[in-house]
Amino acid sequence: MTSAAFGAADIRVLGPMELRGSDGNLVVLPPKPATLLVVLLLNLDLGMSNDQLKEHLWDEEVREDDTLYGYIKDVRAALRTLDPRAQLLRSRGLLMLRLPNAEVLDVRRFTQRLKTAEGADTPEDGLAAVEAAIGEFRGEPWTALKVGKKLGAKRTGLVNQWIQACDRHARLLIELGLHDQAIAALDEYQARWFNEKRFDVLRAEAIASAAAQRKLSTPTRQSGTDTDRPTHSASLSVFNLDRIDFGGMAFHDEVVGKEEHPHGLTPTILDGLPGLAAVAPGFTGREDDLERLLAALDPNCATDGGGVVISALGGMAGVGKTALAVAAAHAVRKKGWYAAVLFMNLRGYDTDPVTAEQALPIFLRALGVDPVHFPPTLEEQASLYRSRLAKLAGEKGAPLLVIADNVSLASQVRPLLPGMGEHRLLITSRDRLHTLGAIQLDVAVLDPHAAVELLRSLLTRAAPADGRDSDAAGLECIARRCGCLPLALQICAALLVRSPHLSLARLAEKLTDSTNRLEHLNDGERAVRSAFDLSYARLAPKCAQVFLLLGIAPGHDIATAAVAVLTDMDTESVAEVLDELAAAYLISNDPESDRWGMHDLVADYARWRAVKAAQGDHKVAEAQRMAVVRVLDYYTRVAKAADRHLRETSGENMLDEFTGRNAALAWLDTEHATLLAAVRTARDINHNSTAIDLPLYLAECLDLRRYLDDQITVTMIARQVAQQIGNARDQALAWNILGNALRHSRRFDEAIEAHEHACTIHQKVGDRRGEAQALNNRGIALRHQRHFDEAVRIFRDALALFRKIKDRRGEAEALNNLGIALREQRHLGGAVKTLKQALVLFKEIGDRRNEAIASNSLGTALGLVGKFDEAIEAHEHACTIHQEVGDRRGEAMAWNSLGKVFLRMERFDEATGAHKRALVIHCEIGNGHGEAMAWNGLGIALSKIGRLAEAVAAFGSAIEIFARIDDERLRANAEKNLANTRAKWASDS
Repeated sequence: MTSAAFGAADIRVLGPMELRGSDGNLVVLPPKPATLLVVLLLNLDLGMSNDQLKEHLWDEEVREDDTLYGYIKDVRAALRTLDPRAQLLRSRGLLMLRLPNAEVLDVRRFTQRLKTAEGADTPEDGLAAVEAAIGEFRGEPWTALKVGKKLGAKRTGLVNQWIQACDRHARLLIELGLHDQAIAALDEYQARWFNEKRFDVLRAEAIASAAAQRKLSTPTRQSGTDTDRPTHSASLSVFNLDRIDFGGMAFHDEVVGKEEHPHGLTPTILDGLPGLAAVAPGFTGREDDLERLLAALDPNCATDGGGVVISALGGMAGVGKTALAVAAAHAVRKKGWYAAVLFMNLRGYDTDPVTAEQALPIFLRALGVDPVHFPPTLEEQASLYRSRLAKLAGEKGAPLLVIADNVSLASQVRPLLPGMGEHRLLITSRDRLHTLGAIQLDVAVLDPHAAVELLRSLLTRAAPADGRDSDAAGLECIARRCGCLPLALQICAALLVRSPHLSLARLAEKLTDSTNRLEHLNDGERAVRSAFDLSYARLAPKCAQVFLLLGIAPGHDIATAAVAVLTDMDTESVAEVLDELAAAYLISNDPESDRWGMHDLVADYARWRAVKAAQGDHKVAEAQRMAVVRVLDYYTRVAKAADRHLRETSGENMLDEFTGRNAALAWLDTEHATLLAAVRTARDINHNSTAIDLPLYLAECLDLRRYLDDQITVTMIARQVAQQIGNARDQALAWNILGNALRHSRRFDEAIEAHEHACTIHQKVGDRRGEAQALNNRGIALRHQRHFDEAVRIFRDALALFRKIKDRRGEAEALNNLGIALREQRHLGGAVKTLKQALVLFKEIGDRRNEAIASNSLGTALGLVGKFDEAIEAHEHACTIHQEVGDRRGEAMAWNSLGKVFLRMERFDEATGAHKRALVIHCEIGNGHGEAMAWNGLGIALSKIGRLAEAVAAFGSAIEIFARIDDERLRANAEKNLANTRAKWASDS
């Protein structure tokens, strides 16, 4: 396969990694960046966090993000050479690779051709497609790259697909009578990598079939005369595939969905599946699930002890368990693994489920047993059922697969176990049926890409000329609002087809409001709410009560300790209930973090149920409110303790919720989104103490992590609530915190106004410390606006106030800010003296974070007076402390400052390294101003060592960011640096 067929580039990983650009030249990457590129290629269009990427690269070994960013840079450079249109994007902390044409990747071509082969109408078409797929495989995937467990599993999976493709290739050759070619191919496959038993068997079959063909008197074989392979009984009825009713939708092919059987209807046996090219319209995104399921169903795999292998597909209502089971039934029949597939819907979640006593006679009739011969007891019927399966397997020369759909109880299916041998039992259930000892395969919702493809394909099939299927943004929005749940997506497709004038945007708008979203997910025949009703109806009363409280709790997920508070239960008891809800697939659990979450639509359902239960019942309504208040008070209390740890000074007696600062910060990071939701919930239910106090306790963490938008949002809530209830002191505190967040967002005028409000209120209530803090913060905002004289005056006023009330921390902060302002005025001697005083004070009171800030400020001043060694020591000291306390922004600023000192000392290589480290961190935390400063410093360093092209690019990046954040002064400075570098470049040329 040549790259010309696919455009500008050719990316091959099925064998030794080979990257070729449009010019045909090879692009070479070092091993680790090459491994990173493989990870991104295997997850095209899917965002991956740094932790996920590092897990693929190093397994459990912890590595710094800096190392990862270096590899990302190498990958970016390689992609620019391969195809400039390729995009390596970072959004919300996730890295995503997008290719303009995914067909340049051999893995994508390989899997697509396998799909084509599976759906081929004729053996000839299937043969051509499978040969094309096999041709993409040049050897073990990404040969020579050392990979961890994650990529190793992917490699094994692809190799298994290749083996299955080879198996299918040989079978098709035999089927077409091309025995010599089949034998030659099988010899090649065995000699290549693997000593596969299946190839021995197939080779013997090909030789025997060829011999039989030569003995025939005519070249045309008559039906039923092939003695080399077992035939399938024509008396067995063909499985009539389930259908999805889309309420008037016109489909052009067979549609696989869900059928409701009356109890008296006999199940059917999948025998030949004639004429079915595809499993289901839009069936997509289940490749990995299907691969795992087929591995469990493979009768060639030995079982421990020779017992019956039971596989259980579990998942929430509407996730597509039945569709996956049907797809597996098609696949195993095409592979020739089973003589027949026996399927039955046990309707375990209906009001009148099928029992084992009802199911067994139906299965026996399907297996050809006359009802007059049915034994009287369930045990005897089960024994007869197993013996009939064994007899049929002996006649056909292959085992049978039994599928029990919609099982709710182990007792429904235990008598249906097919007996010893290579038979398999596959069940689908909304519950984890632990007592069966099944191989549990959980089915999750589709990934976003597959969800969009399902919606698009259903819409395209039903209305080919519609045009709405080309609205990618609209499809993505609907898929997101449906939580990528297949049932919800199918309903949306039905609604769109039923209403040709309904735009995707309008439907997405209807699904925006979580309070009534479930009302819209109803096409008249199916409803998401009805599907959830069946699961909810089976809950025990205590489980149902906890489920409803989880629906009204703030946030998308919750820790076990918080659930205990919410429900007023002890931790052990509530954990048992949570496990029950998880076993019913109504909630999910992350064991590592001990947190529980719900799918968005399940959460909507739980809230709806809770509201419905409280309507007209004052006791229920009050109990629900008290539960929410309990958990809000819990979050506020623990956040207060965490905040004290973040602000801790030496000798201070801390509360005992946390072992130290790192533990407190870890809790705040984990609960970040939930705590923000708690503030909004407190405001909505008028729980004023949490609405005011929680944002104030979160201020230090939000500032440290630079969650500025979040800080502005929750602090405004605190200010508004405090104002409404006449709490002047907390209103002033909120104004002051809001001003800081606005300043960090470079909204300086708004910040100054906020601090003025704070100062005025503090003066009115006689809060001298609050007044001094507001003055100090106002001075910082003025300094950023370069109003240095006014800033120096205000800092001195704040310093006097702090000293008057004997607030040493405030005094140190005012000294640090005064020293920076004096430095900007170029009063360098006074600046150094003042900053040294601040540093001493911070050390004495044990304020490590502010000690680092003061040390960095002092280092800059020392550099300006030529005391370079002392400056370097101060900046390095700042870096170390910022790393210890987890202040990544402070660490980045210290690296940038250190780079400037190295520039003045003409140690340009070290300056380059320091600015790069600053750049990496600023990019990671999204600090645009810091990123631009680092780019500018890096450009200067690069220009000094003659790397002019890179310097030009760096200055260009700095200019772009300074323009975006409206910093005209620094933009002009960067443009001047760019012009000088270009002039030097021109003169050198």
